[in-house]
Amino acid sequence: MLAFWPVTSPTSPSAVRDYMRRFALVAQRQKAEATAATLEQKLDELEQLMLSIDDFGWRASLDDDAPVRARWSLLRQRLAERAKVI
Repeated sequence: MLAFWPVTSPTSPSAVRDYMRRFALVAQRQKAEATAATLEQKLDELEQLMLSIDDFGWRASLDDDAPVRARWSLLRQRLAERAKVI
């Protein structure tokens, strides 16, 4: 569960503009890095994320989603079979 700190004073318009400017810079940098990354780098990052299931405590959540994943798997299987017929 995410915890948020209470806002004790209103945020000024200039502080919001500064935040949005910094956010846009970060988003621009992330986009540039993602564009420059090779497929191997992207797959390595995906593998690391998938291996971190236990580190983040997601294992129980994945177990709860088993019926949903089974339905998606069945859907993918049926779509693949349908593509073979066409």
